[in-house]
Amino acid sequence: MSTVRSGSVNTTRIFLFGMAQLFDESLCNQKNMKSFRLAFVSFFLLTSFLFTQCCKKKSVTQSQETNLEEKNKQPKLQSIDINEAYQWPEKTDQFDILSTKIAGDSLLVQVQYGGGCEKHEFTMHTNLMWMKSLPPQLNLWLEHKSNNDMCRALITETIAFDLTSVQNKSTKTSVLILNGDREKSLRYVY
Repeated sequence: MSTVRSGSVNTTRIFLFGMAQLFDESLCNQKNMKSFRLAFVSFFLLTSFLFTQCCKKKSVTQSQETNLEEKNKQPKLQSIDINEAYQWPEKTDQFDILSTKIAGDSLLVQVQYGGGCEKHEFTMHTNLMWMKSLPPQLNLWLEHKSNNDMCRALITETIAFDLTSVQNKSTKTSVLILNGDREKSLRYVY
């Protein structure tokens, strides 16, 4: 009976105590023995039903939480803005790049910034000017627009960008340099 969850443990103990007293009395009386059996079977069925219902609700809740977590792990894929006249802006709103990773044809960038009250926008840009090297290298610039968010929460999120538009047609491998940081360049094989 120790597997019964929540506050029903005390109720179970009281019920069992009463059943034990009824059992003692039922030894003297055959009619009480039938009542005891009926009460015991009823208790067993009720306990089994409640226990299975608790387990079902828990598993449904866990699967819903898992689905929600999976949705949160898969950021919406954004396109990269290609503009031959693009130049890195003198100022962009403050943010930190925590990590970068290429998964298939997606660039995943984990960023951190202050805010929490307004919607923040991140855009990726390139002028598509390939550097002459083997493999060829390409600058990508990530810009942040905070929409004047003055809140102080520290937000961490992962942003995904579609890399198919920046594939170099003359090779199957290129090196991507994000915001001019050559030390953390990424090798993109496609």
